Amino acid sequence: MNEEEALIRSFVVKPKRDRLIEFLSSQKQRRKATATLAHFRDLDQRFVVRLPPNEQSPESMANLTRGSKSGDIGMRCESQESSG
Repeated sequence: MNEEEALIRSFVVKPKRDRLIEFLSSQKQRRKATATLAHFRDLDQRFVVRLPPNEQSPESMANLTRGSKSGDIGMRCESQESSG
């Protein structure tokens, strides 16, 4: 299992998991699938943390996750200028 599949199996609601994994594994549908993730409605809401705009910078998010008991935390950014 790769990281994307593990992420989906952990944080996406069960009825949508297999379909999203299938889309991500398809060269034809991958771009469309990744584009929807920023506005994705099928995340398991138990794991969603909404951040106020003043805490949405990469530095602020890194500070918030440093104290996490969860270990490694992944983040996805849709902005081309912020992703690096």
